[in-house]
Amino acid sequence: MSEYLDYCRYVDDLIRALDTATGLSWAHQETGGGCDCIETIDDENRLIMITDGNACVPDTGDEWLIGIYDDADAGGTDPKAMTYVAGFAWCLDALRKWHADGTITLGVLR
Repeated sequence: MSEYLDYCRYVDDLIRALDTATGLSWAHQETGGGCDCIETIDDENRLIMITDGNACVPDTGDEWLIGIYDDADAGGTDPKAMTYVAGFAWCLDALRKWHADGTITLGVLR
């Protein structure tokens, strides 16, 4: 049970950090297909999903996969853009790049 509680705390901390850094509201989602991810929807109704290579919430030592999907209502079926990064700081760098080139829109990106 302690491992699960540690995992829940980690996920909550990650969500708070993403909320603060991006100005968007992020949430933990477990899909019916077995994906465990952190996701949000940008101002243009694009789904932004963060997982690791095994479709789980990435941990500090994992490679992170960030996917952008054009229509959030479709549930992430056709990626507009995807990238692998090495951790939280690189995740923010990728989001900044996509924000700068218009791939995604964010409320505030710190």
